[in-house]
Amino acid sequence: MRKIAYPKGLANAFKLEVSCPFFLFIAYTLAMSALARLKAGRIFIALFIAFILIPLYQVASQSPSKGKAPKRLLIIESQSGEPYESTRLAMIEQLALLGYSEKAGSLSLRQYSLGNNIQLIKRVESMEGAAINGYDAIILNGTIAVQGAKSLWLGDRSKKFVYLTLTDPIGEGLLEAFGSYPSANFTGLAYPVPVAERLRAIQRFFPKARRIGFIYGDMPQSRSYLLWLEATLAQPEFKILSLLSRKIDFISGERGTLRMCQLAGEEAAGIEASVDIFLSPNDQMGINPEYPRALSAATKKPLIGLSLQEIEAHLGAVLAVYSDTKNSGRRAALMLGRLFEGTKLETIRPEQAAWDIAIDSGRARSLGLRIGPEYLPKLR
Repeated sequence: MRKIAYPKGLANAFKLEVSCPFFLFIAYTLAMSALARLKAGRIFIALFIAFILIPLYQVASQSPSKGKAPKRLLIIESQSGEPYESTRLAMIEQLALLGYSEKAGSLSLRQYSLGNNIQLIKRVESMEGAAINGYDAIILNGTIAVQGAKSLWLGDRSKKFVYLTLTDPIGEGLLEAFGSYPSANFTGLAYPVPVAERLRAIQRFFPKARRIGFIYGDMPQSRSYLLWLEATLAQPEFKILSLLSRKIDFISGERGTLRMCQLAGEEAAGIEASVDIFLSPNDQMGINPEYPRALSAATKKPLIGLSLQEIEAHLGAVLAVYSDTKNSGRRAALMLGRLFEGTKLETIRPEQAAWDIAIDSGRARSLGLRIGPEYLPKLR
């Protein structure tokens, strides 16, 4: 079994390990024949075969599915839409680069959406039956999906869970601290941008802002995030800031989030005079495109959003401190690749999402917002 050494970045994405003794024997024979004749042209051809064609042949012939059954992957999402879709698509794309794809026959996919209803996890269990024990890994995309799976299968080592877009893995009891190994049969990537970074963005771009409006949905991840927000505001760095929060009752179903966004707009209009700026909640309501639309229609106060997409589409937020969902998807694929290769889940450390800032230049100008040159490349 021979390994091919490539530059580090490529080697991390493509782990090539193949065996082709017959091809090597033919190449060796040709090389020796050319050397025996001592003809420069033949020597060149032999070297070309040995150092160029053989590695290319190995790259082309390497495939996780070659002579093996396809890897089976189950995906359970909290609901359809963002941030789940972009994360999942990036993950599947990266898996294909690693050699695992449905088209190539090296990957078998099955997917469910819970419609933001945790009780539907039992329907998934019923529909899957004993087959759920045969998956090589199970992706849990979203907090509701994680909580549902945890209620049924926490500690069941026959199942390997990788979570995405999860707000609080520590609060969910899946992790003791970031940087530590998983304490259960769950690993993955946390979703939120550190709360302190969102508050620093407010202080950097809106130095006169003092009162923050925070309208959130009554969901587990929202309640966890509110606790983080209150704890962070208690730090000396943010002592001049205060929080005015309003809760929107949870409405289940794929369309329930849209109604929650409408109600959030009404709440925003009611507290507009009491706040200087609004901060989107880190939940399905806050990430929904209708949330910035509803708030921008109801109030003239600036909104700090959650996603790159809402800035690019000019949905209402003036800037977003956002998690890079595509980056998270690609990193999740690398975790899956390790599991598919036989790495034990308990040795794969959970990670935090990468984040960045994007600014809607038109809204920034209308508010008289002055952007330093270091942010110009991020203007959208």
